[in-house]
Amino acid sequence: MLSAKDFSASFNNKEWPKHTLVFFTVRQKNSPDLEKFLKSNAPNKHAEIFVLEELQKHIPQNEENYIVTLFMSYTPCADCSERILNFLKQNTRVSMEIHASVIFHEEDFENLRGLRLLNNAGVSISMMNQRDYEECFQLLVSPQEEFVPWDELDKNSERNANSLARILNRFYLMLA
Repeated sequence: MLSAKDFSASFNNKEWPKHTLVFFTVRQKNSPDLEKFLKSNAPNKHAEIFVLEELQKHIPQNEENYIVTLFMSYTPCADCSERILNFLKQNTRVSMEIHASVIFHEEDFENLRGLRLLNNAGVSISMMNQRDYEECFQLLVSPQEEFVPWDELDKNSERNANSLARILNRFYLMLA
C-alpha cells in the first residue's frame, strides 16, 4: 500500500509526478480481478517494462481472454509504447486499457506517435479523471480512506484529456 502523500506525489496531474508508478489489474473477461500489482521505476528500466514482464509470468498460457487495466503516472514513452505493442502482438488474447495522469513529454513527436500507434492497435487510452483517481486511491492507499482531490484536479484532467484527443485525432487526420 501507498501513503496518501506518496499517491499524490506519483499521480498528481497538477505538476510532473515525482515518481513513475504503474498499477495494473488483470482479469478474465466477465470475471473478477485475477491479481493486482504495483511496480515503480528502477534504474534503466521503465515501470511499463516491469509490468509487461509480470504480465508474461502471470497470465496463464491458455485460451482465456484477458483485460489488462493500467493506471499510470505518465502515458508511455515511445519505447514503452513499442514494447506494449509487441507484447499485445504476441498475446492476442489480451486487451489493454491505459488511464494516465499526465502526458509524457507532449512535445516529443516520437512519444506522441507511440500513443497514436497504441490507439490504432485498439488500446484504450484516456487521461485520469476524478473517478479514476478515486478508484486508484482506494486500491493503492486504503479502501477506508477518502480520496481528497488536489486543487484544479478536474481542470487539469479536462486539459489533459483535450490534449490527448488532439494528439489522437491528428493521427486519424494523417491517415485520411
